[in-house]
Amino acid sequence: MILGELQFEAKNNNAAKAEFERAVQLDPKNIQAYLELGRVDEVESQADLAIGQYRQALDLQPEFAPLCIKIGNLYLHQGDLETARQYFQRALDANPEYAPAMANVAWVDALEGKNLNVALGMAQKAKSLMPDLPAITDTLAWVMYMRGNYADAVPLLQECVQMLPDSAEFRYHLGMTLLAIGQKAKGKQELEAALQMKLDNGEAQQAQQALAQAN
Repeated sequence: MILGELQFEAKNNNAAKAEFERAVQLDPKNIQAYLELGRVDEVESQADLAIGQYRQALDLQPEFAPLCIKIGNLYLHQGDLETARQYFQRALDANPEYAPAMANVAWVDALEGKNLNVALGMAQKAKSLMPDLPAITDTLAWVMYMRGNYADAVPLLQECVQMLPDSAEFRYHLGMTLLAIGQKAKGKQELEAALQMKLDNGEAQQAQQALAQAN
């Protein structure tokens, strides 16, 4: 495990993977080895392989809520909202007070545009439990946006952008919300900034459409 970590830090990913696989051979119940294998696969952009490693770790510790979130996020990035939600819900079942799980379930509901009243309550509770985590604040604001509560969402998104000004997603959300309340100049400025950063393709298309409509 130590040698694998050193190889990974040196960016020798193949060598690192070989060491972590050897660790699994020596101890098939070594959860950390599976986690490290998943981390290597993620760096190599092998999401499916990473999911497989993390699921093996989860089999050994079924109520490991943070790992459920990690797996769910990988499915989320693949666009598989249904499976992502299952893992987020599994994390919430394992720990009903786990704020990231609440926020992530609410996030999927917001993306799907359903259960928005329930999603709002979950996001608000998550925010109360972890008030300083920008991702949770952003989730609460986006649920508000999807419900049409634009004015309430703006200060939350401004808080997110202030904390992480280089987040394309936060700036995209703020820009869309500012446009929704009629602040076109500021909204366009935020959307243009988001497009200059690494914005998800789907969100980039939405931003470009919103800019075209605002002109």
